[in-house]
Amino acid sequence: HDNLSFVKKDDGYFASYEITILLNDSTGGLTNEKQWTEEVKLANFDQSVSPHASSLSQRSFEIPPGRYTLTTILRDTETRNPRRMTRELRVKDLHDGDLAMSDIMLVRRLTVAGDRRSIVPSINPNVGNLTEGFHLFLEAYNRHDARQVRFVATAVNQQREQRTIAD
Repeated sequence: HDNLSFVKKDDGYFASYEITILLNDSTGGLTNEKQWTEEVKLANFDQSVSPHASSLSQRSFEIPPGRYTLTTILRDTETRNPRRMTRELRVKDLHDGDLAMSDIMLVRRLTVAGDRRSIVPSINPNVGNLTEGFHLFLEAYNRHDARQVRFVATAVNQQREQRTIAD
């Protein structure tokens, strides 16, 4: 919440922000744009200044495989100060070949309710201070359903020691 200005009201601390996401293709042309406003409500001051606090929202874009530039602009509605972040993005073609795998995502929380699974991505990539471990998420696509695919995950520590963690 370092980028937000919280205002004290009767029953807590409040902030709001506007998010704009711009998606440009490899030629620089604007492919997609989304904009929305979010509100954050916290119970006390300590939460409003905590470096560990975050606000997560999700939006989806349907785009073809390729290279893109993703620009995110966060504007605090109280101060009107904008913060801009730009990243290069590569969307893989998951239909190419017999077997394809998405990128691996660090997951902060995983919940299962019946047949539905819900994941909350980890915003902070630093997993060194997590005492209870962490989850990883990926999607694998097998174009030939009749064949079995064996998935093996191996972890390697700084001493180059390997350990199979999933088989």
